[in-house]
Amino acid sequence: MSQRPLFFRVLFLALGLIFIGRLFYLQVYRHDLKLSARNNVVRQERIYPGRGLIYDRDGRLLVGNQSAYDLMEIPHQI
Repeated sequence: MSQRPLFFRVLFLALGLIFIGRLFYLQVYRHDLKLSARNNVVRQERIYPGRGLIYDRDGRLLVGNQSAYDLMEIPHQI
């Protein structure tokens, strides 16, 4: 029986155990990485979409892109 297949099996097993051990270390023992990852993932950013123009089949403008502001008054805040 050749020693080569046994060597590769042991090598792959050792590499697998090293990777699993490293992942366990990073996920369980390193709490600072969890805080860093949480700060990296959660970012709220509001993006307002650009509105386009809508034309009918004859090429006439149906809906334009004009800003409109609404002024409201709340009686108990005046």
